[in-house]
Amino acid sequence: MEIYQNENENENENEEFKKNNPNTMKNANRKNSKFEKEKEKNIDFEIDPNLLTNKNAKSNNKKFDFSKKDEVTYICNNKVVKWWLDSSVAKKKYLRTLQNTEVFPDNCVHSGSFMAYDFFPGKTLYEFNNPIIFTELLQWLHNNVWKCTNKSIQRESLEFYKTKTLQRVDKFLEKYPKLKHVTHVNSTKVEDYKYYLDTIDWDYLSSNTKSVFLHGDLQFDNIVISPWGEFKIIDWRHEFAGLIDAGDLYYDLGKMAGGFVVNYANIKDHNFDIEIDGTEVTLSIPNIDYIDLYMDQLCKFISDQGWDYHKVRQLIPLIFWNMSPLHTSPFDLFLWYLGIKLFQDLENEKLHQSE
Repeated sequence: MEIYQNENENENENEEFKKNNPNTMKNANRKNSKFEKEKEKNIDFEIDPNLLTNKNAKSNNKKFDFSKKDEVTYICNNKVVKWWLDSSVAKKKYLRTLQNTEVFPDNCVHSGSFMAYDFFPGKTLYEFNNPIIFTELLQWLHNNVWKCTNKSIQRESLEFYKTKTLQRVDKFLEKYPKLKHVTHVNSTKVEDYKYYLDTIDWDYLSSNTKSVFLHGDLQFDNIVISPWGEFKIIDWRHEFAGLIDAGDLYYDLGKMAGGFVVNYANIKDHNFDIEIDGTEVTLSIPNIDYIDLYMDQLCKFISDQGWDYHKVRQLIPLIFWNMSPLHTSPFDLFLWYLGIKLFQDLENEKLHQSE
């Protein structure tokens, strides 16, 4: 079957990994069996595109599956073991850890489609959720993670921001070919998505960059703080438009800010809602607690460094649009319309400032 071709190409490497890590893989296999059984029980909630024209289209499932179909994670014997359908993802993620070992969990190893590392005890920052520690986190990121590379990334940034976004928008619209234009999102008057797409300044996004070593999915679910106050980053991105040693700092900042607007830990518990009534959309948005404090601290930090906070805000709706086709209903629609609303919020601020 086609779905297994990448895995089979690396069969020898994967068998070697299992041989060298027998206890880890023994328990992982047990968990895999349990995972498959649970997966069979989990029926995806899908929205019929025709339903979008009807009144009161509303999500009502109690849990939301936030997992990716081409990735599996196990935790066993104090090890985190991850597998990807595309073996190049595992390899690139591993190679990235070699460039900045201090910020990742210890003893990361890789073979074929597998990668494993020591389990790092602690809480994610969504669980910890203390604005007092946020300034310390930003300083740690600045000193330890975001190391400057002095590498030109304009071409890669244009590919990452423009080319990828246009592909993701097309992918979303393929899922919803009968998607109707809405006039309001949370009572905010909005335009058609094409209006916002046409107003994006791709040259500005791709030229106004800061080339650093970056995480690539820097939201609070992917940052862990130990009981003794040490930070580690987990679930890092494998590349930035093909680069494994550099990326745009603003993307990490945009991801972090987006994780304040949408608390992804709450999404997993389905603490969000979308209601479509004709041409009006109502979103229940699960902001992180203390969102204003976090945003103010982030804005001040960016301003103190002489960086561009406006670009960070522009990236937030772009990030949500890029995420939307990768998820199932109703979260994909939620992200799509939230992106439209945030684009319009920026437009309204611009109009207000010009008055």
